[in-house]
Amino acid sequence: MGKNYLSGKLITQSGIINGGVSFENGIIGAVSEGSAENGFYIAPGFIDIHVHGGGGHDFMDGTEEAFLGAAKLHSSHGTATLLPTTLTCPDEELFHSFSVLRNVKNDDTYGDMFYGMHLEGPYFSPAQAGAQDPKYLKSPNKEHYEAILKEADGLITRWSVAPELEGATELGDTLASLGICASMGHSDALYET
Repeated sequence: MGKNYLSGKLITQSGIINGGVSFENGIIGAVSEGSAENGFYIAPGFIDIHVHGGGGHDFMDGTEEAFLGAAKLHSSHGTATLLPTTLTCPDEELFHSFSVLRNVKNDDTYGDMFYGMHLEGPYFSPAQAGAQDPKYLKSPNKEHYEAILKEADGLITRWSVAPELEGATELGDTLASLGICASMGHSDALYET
């Protein structure tokens, strides 16, 4: 990718201006005011950090078609980056989703939309399972989450966990040390927790 320039109506934090954006290798180099050569709007892309699929596809379908089909739909509505989000499931199914993500990240059309993966569970409160399958819920166990982290090999960006569960604090510390965002979810914790 070489140097590029787009002009139009720029949506900025201070309002809409006529101008352009120059960029090279996907990185914005400059934003400038000036005439807009067309009526197009240029806006920052949305970042979706919790998405299970789209366009009739679910990331847990475990196929490249599902990942790319969902990305195609989301990109058509302004999403530039997304984190495929899992559900509680057998480890083999989770591990398979990692391999699918590895494969689709190389897709020339939509693969660059995938920043990393958002794991939902399996460390959730049974009292707040919601749509999560309760038979896969458990408390964090170091041997278990280290196996998940090893299999993911850097693909996890965010991991939602119920903080009141035994072992959750240690998991949170591990995630922080790896630069993974520890997120609270499906929790029955009290405010003090």
